[in-house]
Amino acid sequence: MRRTPKQNGTEAETAVVKYLWRWFPEACRLAPAGSGDIGDVGRVPGLTIQVKAVKKMLLSTWLAEAAEQAARAQTAHYVVVHKRMGKADPAEWYVTLPLKQFAPIYQAACVGRAQPVT
Repeated sequence: MRRTPKQNGTEAETAVVKYLWRWFPEACRLAPAGSGDIGDVGRVPGLTIQVKAVKKMLLSTWLAEAAEQAARAQTAHYVVVHKRMGKADPAEWYVTLPLKQFAPIYQAACVGRAQPVT
């Protein structure tokens, strides 16, 4: 029997949540909310996560959706986690985010602050 896109999405979201538990034990899947959607994974502080498990990559569309969801969720950052075909382990999947999101996150991780260096 052929799997539906919904089944693939649910499986991918669940895999991402389980992977994130190591760092964020409260992470959970969020129920779809149509036009009020605030992402696929919740309880990761300050971050909206959109998960995709499809063959055709539409990064700009996905990032625009994630940005809208982050605005609704009032989170500072957003990412799209997209499954790599042929890779079952979510540790091997990709995370895409705009540079304007990446730079402050990485700086905070490196030097403990998310302020631009002047």
